[in-house]
Amino acid sequence: MKIIFAPSATHVDPVTKLFRVRFDIYPDEQSQTYPLQHIYAPIEPQPSYPGLVNARNNPIDRVAYNTWVSALPHEWRVNPILCAFVTIPELIDKAALLNYLATIFSPNGLATLDDILAKPSKLSCDLVAAWFKNKVPFSAATVKTKNLDDLIASTNLVLASIPELNITPGSIEPLAHGTTTIGSGATDRASSDAAGGFTCFDLTAQSTGADTLTAYEIWCQASTTNMRGGTFYWYTGSNGYKCRASATLGAITAGSKQTISGLSLTTTIDDWLGFYFTGAGALEATDAANSNAFVSGEYIDPGDAANYGLNGGCIESIYASSAAAPTFIPKIIIM
Repeated sequence: MKIIFAPSATHVDPVTKLFRVRFDIYPDEQSQTYPLQHIYAPIEPQPSYPGLVNARNNPIDRVAYNTWVSALPHEWRVNPILCAFVTIPELIDKAALLNYLATIFSPNGLATLDDILAKPSKLSCDLVAAWFKNKVPFSAATVKTKNLDDLIASTNLVLASIPELNITPGSIEPLAHGTTTIGSGATDRASSDAAGGFTCFDLTAQSTGADTLTAYEIWCQASTTNMRGGTFYWYTGSNGYKCRASATLGAITAGSKQTISGLSLTTTIDDWLGFYFTGAGALEATDAANSNAFVSGEYIDPGDAANYGLNGGCIESIYASSAAAPTFIPKIIIM
């Protein structure tokens, strides 16, 4: 596999003031990911698509765009399987950086990355972020210089002489599995939300991955008899949301955290966690503006859609997690 410096991505983060350079990892013909990344792609001219685009520069008329793309000349190319941003100091020691890359992207490391990224996301049990979790950053120094253009240009000049790193993958390493989580936490709180008859979801802690949630935690101030839990996602307009998946939680006893296990709640990254019950009952909650969504009635069957009020004033005492590793596969890693 090849590791190649990408000078066009060298930048200083405007918020953290960390200085980063990018290295792209390309599969070779023996890699598991090669068939996925060896593609027949259009050669786009500059300037690119001449038709109408939206504010994000995406084509408005997809039919016209597809017709334009199909008429372009095409070529076979290999895409990177991963783009790794490495934080570096202002005065870069090229030899030390090469040493670091060789340590992080060892033969066994590359074999593991190749194996992870070759798996279909719905079946994958590993996460690239979990593999990088305990990797020590190359630098944590912030940028002091004011002339960022000179810094970037001089660094690119120094690193331009780095050759392609060709590394033969070794053995696949075992990975510690991560966990997908969603919800603000099932804890004893200062206030409460008597939300019987409303479908609600928390707006403060979205899902961290695409996975199956197996445990739902909830803390009620007043007991409920018919609680249901679910995951929700935006689908249209400013406040149109749908239920993705739901499960029966049953009677919830007040006064302590209750955990309902053995569930199978589907979620994907950025979903919200919610609930529905009727009659008496109340959740522990924290008063906070615009922290939960609500709609009168039962909208917690998969596919149920409704326009929600987004200005609820309660952080709900709910939380859910997966037992296995999440299946969201990031293509960009920052070290």
